[in-house]
Amino acid sequence: MMATVLHPASTTEQRALISADPVHQAYVVLHVGFVVLPIVAGLDKFFHLLVNWDQYLAPVVTQTLNVSAHTFMLGVA
Repeated sequence: MMATVLHPASTTEQRALISADPVHQAYVVLHVGFVVLPIVAGLDKFFHLLVNWDQYLAPVVTQTLNVSAHTFMLGVA
């Protein structure tokens, strides 16, 4: 009589199965996007590499608080 031994799937086989699942792929893309995007936008407020964030502040805010737009935006971040 021959016994059949079932071996658990290796990690590469498990990764192949997980990466083939479109729902998991969407989850990973959204998870990475919702983590990376706020970090990049927050860092950009300090370094102005992507956009000048000061231009999005209403002039009435700087006039009312008597601070520069850049100083206010640094405090918001």
